[in-house]
Amino acid sequence: MFRQTICVVPLVLALLATFNCETSMGARLIKIRVYVDGQVILEGSMSDDGSRDADEVWRLLEQGSKEKKKWAALRETEHFDAAALKPDGGNESRFHLHVLGDRQITLSVAFGGKAYVSDLILYRVATEHQDHARKPTFGRTSRDKPPKKWMLDAQQIGDLFSRRLISRREAARLKNPKQLE
Repeated sequence: MFRQTICVVPLVLALLATFNCETSMGARLIKIRVYVDGQVILEGSMSDDGSRDADEVWRLLEQGSKEKKKWAALRETEHFDAAALKPDGGNESRFHLHVLGDRQITLSVAFGGKAYVSDLILYRVATEHQDHARKPTFGRTSRDKPPKKWMLDAQQIGDLFSRRLISRREAARLKNPKQLE
């Protein structure tokens, strides 16, 4: 009996270790979504090794946007055309997504938190499928063209850092927790 227990214990421990998906699988998918009134208008993803806490995940997105990393670009969804984007007069690639009244914009970063805003700054990302000299247009003109890509404003992501909400689970995992005043 004792001999069987000795053989079973390492097997159980090995199985438990493989079910810890955040660290043993090597990569964690982090979905990024922008919602307007509950409808996803932009989505994208990035990945990490699962060791980053909520603060580090948020800062990773901020850094990726600042450095204009390809993985930080978000693609339009079928609900994008309903969003009211206004071009910035001084910058052809900069746009403001603005909502009024009780409508809201939600920036959701899996494992990083959510931020609720009434104005979001977006930059149009040029892709190899579009004419770079042409001004951006909204919506898709044909089904065979890929969705357009947008980048979040790194400065705004940084400003939203202290205003974002994170789950209790993510708060418990913070490596350097700081209570807001």
